[in-house]
This record gives sequence, structure tokens and C-alpha cells, in this order.
Amino acid sequence: MRAKFFLSLGLVVILILFINFSFQENSPYQLKQTTNDSPKPTRRQLRDSMFRSGGMHVVYPANPEECAVRYRDYYTQQQRRARWFRWHVWRDVEFPTDSLHLKPVSLIGAINSNQILPRLLPDLPIKRLHNGFHFHGQDYTGADDMVYLSFPNPQNPTQLLNVLTGNSDEAILDFLHNSPRRLRQIGDYYVAQQGRVVLFGFFQDAGKAAWKLEAAKTYDLRATVKPVKTTEHFAFVVRGKNPPAAEIEKLAARYEENLANLVKRLAVANEKLAALPRLTVHLWDNAEEKGLLTGNTDLRHVDQARNETHWLWTDDLRGGDFLAEAKWYLAKLLGEKKNWALEEGLAVAMTAPWR
Repeated sequence: MRAKFFLSLGLVVILILFINFSFQENSPYQLKQTTNDSPKPTRRQLRDSMFRSGGMHVVYPANPEECAVRYRDYYTQQQRRARWFRWHVWRDVEFPTDSLHLKPVSLIGAINSNQILPRLLPDLPIKRLHNGFHFHGQDYTGADDMVYLSFPNPQNPTQLLNVLTGNSDEAILDFLHNSPRRLRQIGDYYVAQQGRVVLFGFFQDAGKAAWKLEAAKTYDLRATVKPVKTTEHFAFVVRGKNPPAAEIEKLAARYEENLANLVKRLAVANEKLAALPRLTVHLWDNAEEKGLLTGNTDLRHVDQARNETHWLWTDDLRGGDFLAEAKWYLAKLLGEKKNWALEEGLAVAMTAPWR
């Protein structure tokens, strides 16, 4: 009886192994089935393959050490938050390179830091320069320039490869910590400068043009930037279609008048005002693009760190009541208030309708 039990158990194990082997032999996701002439997987197939594999393998640079610690801490925190998804986190010096083609991999780190990245760069649309990188017809040499790519792994197109690289590990880490997660998943690729996504796009994922950059749909948010007016204290930039020039002139004059009244009411010394940088006012013709660049789709908002305000100028909505600009000047001249109601109330009191 005991012998029959073990014989039956052995047959079951052999059957399971045979089924598993047959699946691997016939699976469209296996490396041996992929040739140069084979169709590339679709975006959905790559995603499904990643989930079947049990998560994403993140590989970050071991050097510089202080950045490595920050990368590790960041992805450890992401793992705690992702209850349904697993992050396998590796230093580049520890990652088994002979399995690079067998796993969904996310390579993170500066283009000169991550030691795994050079193995794949020759087959990716990102090219390394001596002082930066080249992507989509443009050189990027700024310290905070970075590029993201989601692409079939060149060593095995059935596996997903994500790359987030650039010219500085510090800039990449700041971007990971400070940018909204939704903006870091904006497309199949994007370029970020000064912590903002300025270009993004989507590959075709089927047909002869699949995963070819020249056939992709690209959106360049920098293409809509048009400086239209500069005054003593303000620089006005249009994002989208141009409003009538007469309206811009009227707006600029009103803003200078509003500022003069603010300075008078606060009894601010001219020397203190003169020491401030010129405030850049961005006028947007739609909330979607405003949100893509800034991460904020509100009618108006202020970016203290960049010395900018952003507001909508459409047929139905207009945020140019000087509220955002008053907040910026009040923070610069008086310091930021810890009490939101006090800060908001004081700024409202400086707008045109309340004077």
C-alpha cells in the first residue's frame, strides 16, 4: 500500500513537470521563440508578462554610496505601500546579469552610474554623450535632465524593460520624491527638466512600426511656450493660443498697479522690492496641459520655488485676479505664514476685487 502511494505521488509530480515544460516550450513569452522577424509584444502583453513573473526587479547604482542609500530607502518604502505588487530591489553590483533577459527589469540611476545600463544602451533609443545623453533628436546636457523609457527588453523582447536615467543621481532622486506618481507614468517615454516633464509620447505597439521612436506620437510641452510681455516686475508667458495683444497690455498694466498698491499697503521699502526676481506669469489655454507640466490643474496656483504663477485663460475661466501673484509677493516680502487662513485672507485682500 505504501509503495503504491509513493508510486502515485511520483506519477503526479512527473505529470506536473511535463505540463509545465510543455507550457514553457509553447509559451509566446519565451526567449527561444523570439527572433528578429518576430512581432514585438504589445503593451498589454508586456504588462501581463510582468505580473506573471511576480513583480519588477529594480536595479540601482551602488555608487555614489549616499545616493545608493536613498534609492534603496525609496524603493523599500514603495514596497511597503504596494500590497498587491512586489518590488525586487538590487544594487547593480549584485544583480545577476546572466538573468537580465529573464526578468522584467527597471534600471534606475544616472547614465554614468548604473553599471547594467551600458549592456542595453546600444539597442535603446537613448544614446550616451560625453556630457549627457541624446534622445529623440536632441542632446540633453543639463545637470537635471533625465529620460524615462518603457520598452521591450532588447535581450528578450517578451520581457518589460523600464529605464529612468539622466545626468545626475541627485536630480533623479529629487524627481522620484517630489513629482506626482501619475506624472511618472505619463507615457511610454518622457523627458524631464528641472523636475518637470517637458516631453512625452507613446509608441505604436503593433504592426511594422511597433516600438519605433520615429513612428511614435510625441507631445512637446515646450512647443507651446511664447513670451509675450515683460514689465519691471513681471514676465508674461502664453502656453497655447495667443490672447489679443491689447488684453495682454491691459493685464500687464493692471498687475503693475496691483503690485504698487500691495507695496504701499505693506509699507515695503523699495530696496526690498528691487532685490526680488521678476515673477513669471504663465497663462494656459487648457487645464490638461497645465496639469501635465505642473501637476496642478487648479484655476490658479503659485510655485514659490520656481518664482512662477500659473493660471487658466480660457473663454470661460480666468485666474488672473492677482491672487496667486499676491501670495508669491507676500511670501517673499513678509515670509510664508504658518496659518493658512491668515495667508489666504491677506492675499485675497490684495486682489483687485477687494481693494
